[in-house]
Amino acid sequence: MSKQDIYELRLDLIEQDNLEYAFRKAIRERPEAWSTGFVHYYTQQGYGKHRGLEGVEGTLEVLKARRRLEYRILDSLGLNKERMNNSHYDQETCRTMLIDKLKLHKVIQ
Repeated sequence: MSKQDIYELRLDLIEQDNLEYAFRKAIRERPEAWSTGFVHYYTQQGYGKHRGLEGVEGTLEVLKARRRLEYRILDSLGLNKERMNNSHYDQETCRTMLIDKLKLHKVIQ
């Protein structure tokens, strides 16, 4: 599992509508040890364990709840912020979008 870390999935950058698709795709394409470890990690920790969540479906519920909490925290901060969709992992498009956002907020010219 160390070579294919669970955080490589970049769930923070996946649109809500694509979360389930991206997760199921990662589970299918990653080695079984990674998939099993990822599902076990998220359903055996606090939120999932206390709600009796198990397996892929339970993991999806945990991840959706985590996303809602992260968005609520971000929304509560008194900062200028933007969310960018990078669900296609297109580094050049994401770079261009980031530069455009920074220009819009006059962080760069």
